[in-house]
Amino acid sequence: MQELKLMKLFIILIFLSLSMGNTYEDLSLDLNGNNGTYIHLAGPNDLNLNLEFPLTFYSRIMIDDINEEDIIAIKRGPGNRGWMFGIDSGKIKFTFFGIQDYYSLNQISSNKFYDVAVILTSDSKLRFYIDGQFDSEISYGHSYLSSGNDVFSGVAFDGNDQNDIVSFNDFLINNLTIWNKVLSDSDIRGLSNNNRSLYIHDNFQLFNWYYNLPGLQLYDHSGNDNHGTIYWNGGVNAWVENIFGCTDPVATNYNADANLDDGSCEYPNNANYTLSFNDQNINSHVVV
Repeated sequence: MQELKLMKLFIILIFLSLSMGNTYEDLSLDLNGNNGTYIHLAGPNDLNLNLEFPLTFYSRIMIDDINEEDIIAIKRGPGNRGWMFGIDSGKIKFTFFGIQDYYSLNQISSNKFYDVAVILTSDSKLRFYIDGQFDSEISYGHSYLSSGNDVFSGVAFDGNDQNDIVSFNDFLINNLTIWNKVLSDSDIRGLSNNNRSLYIHDNFQLFNWYYNLPGLQLYDHSGNDNHGTIYWNGGVNAWVENIFGCTDPVATNYNADANLDDGSCEYPNNANYTLSFNDQNINSHVVV
């Protein structure tokens, strides 16, 4: 018994030492549709979500093709019940299977990281956020999110048959967190500004997968021990280093290697330019 306790302590110390060497923002997981990478997030008894309490879904992702559907998390069970949180044609999408799909008003672009969030309130409001900014609000009238199947990311099945994969998604993901509370607008903005304290386990956090330790195990940092398993074919290294910097080619400090914008872009003369139009009958200018 004592040896077992010592072994558990040893494993925890190894995990902590690895975590200290990698922050949650160091890596992203490349769910590459060409090599069949996907994630098994949770079992059939997990994430049978009850909308008697509010929920917040949040993820940081980069899509490859704006014309495709990318599944961040899906739980679809018998009787076509369940839910899906993802991106479809560039818009955030939340689905009540067998009932209705809901979409954000605005789109995200490909090949750029975005923070996307969906809030389901207890008074039947569904809110979308993009990069910390409120996008839109829709009323919904459905309250059943449970199903009997497991939870996956980056893969689509034929109906609710988990043995019949029809497609793999192609996107990069850095974080997926679910709370059973409504995050405030300031909290949502804080997530986009890398406020690390919002990722720390609290009594309302159901799941917290952030992608910082290379390997086949995806650790749930909520304290609920719902660890996921990463699958990829041929031993392809699906981990991608996050490089922060200015991603705007117009800026003077543009970093061509950066894949995450850190808000550091600088522009000459604060981007104050004068555009002149000269003609025999026209002489005008526009200040930009």
